Amino acid sequence: MDIRVSITSLQMFEDCRQKWFYKYVEKWRARSGSGGSSAMNSGAAIAEGLEAGLLLETNVLKRVDTAKERALAYLTERQNTKLVPGVERALDAVPQWIWDIQVPVAEDKFEVLYEIPALDKYEDLWSADLIIVGKPDLWTIMNDRIKIIEFKSTGDSDSKAKSKLERYYYSPQPLDYAVLLRDTHPELAHLPLYTQHVLVTTRGSCFESEEHLVGARAYARAKDALLTRALETAILEPQRHFGVMCDWCEFKEACDTWRFGGDPQTALEFDFEKRA
Repeated sequence: MDIRVSITSLQMFEDCRQKWFYKYVEKWRARSGSGGSSAMNSGAAIAEGLEAGLLLETNVLKRVDTAKERALAYLTERQNTKLVPGVERALDAVPQWIWDIQVPVAEDKFEVLYEIPALDKYEDLWSADLIIVGKPDLWTIMNDRIKIIEFKSTGDSDSKAKSKLERYYYSPQPLDYAVLLRDTHPELAHLPLYTQHVLVTTRGSCFESEEHLVGARAYARAKDALLTRALETAILEPQRHFGVMCDWCEFKEACDTWRFGGDPQTALEFDFEKRA
């Protein structure tokens, strides 16, 4: 039995184990044609645009236009062109230093095999392989150092966007990607590694976090935490976590049905379908 987890799934496991169980174990997904929320579609279009602009366009001066073209195509395919103005404002707000990166590596997939620690609580897993995969939004080597950049987007006001950026500071994702990058590219061990969040809004604002150096001690601690969380997905039971963020969760109706005595399976089968 292999234990295969992604950095994205681990973040969801930490946020809400029940949502993780629905999405990654039972493999529920929105039914074809349901479209998804505006925030979800805007975020996906911005990500598509960024990747196209950085990877497909070698002319730095044309990268923003290429990004907008790809975002427009993405939204047109999904009949959601009403979101185009906000997505274009967000892409215009991306800092110029990002468009100027000479050798961007966007959506590069890391896949690392780890040995399971010889601890009693993992005894039932010793015969398994632990594989952790992840795709950071962007990483590059610039000014003789490695930099991992995580992009976020929102439709919120500037004040709310700033608050969100402050909360991202506590997200383990950038450190998780730093661990996978270090373990995938040992030939880059001599270069210092930094992480940073960049948040753009569909209102046309951009906020950047400070850069954070991931030194040797930080790397070691982040790796221990990453392996622990990855193995917890194999030994911990699903657990519902109710809070204000539930209002933005696609599984809210299923959990509300369970909370008030109903059968969540009925709600799931109405709104979702299972991936093969």
